[in-house]
Amino acid sequence: MGALVDGQSPQEYAARNSVSINAIRFHLNRVFRKTETASQAQLITRIVQTPQ
Repeated sequence: MGALVDGQSPQEYAARNSVSINAIRFHLNRVFRKTETASQAQLITRIVQTPQ
């Protein structure tokens, strides 16, 4: 999730880490479901607002 918070797009992350964009999308969708979010923006907001 750090890559998203740092502003890296899923496409950039996939390319830099030799992972398919479909794998990234699959995992993001799983995280969206678990965190009850519907977008990357909502997910990032939840991440930065969650106390450590």
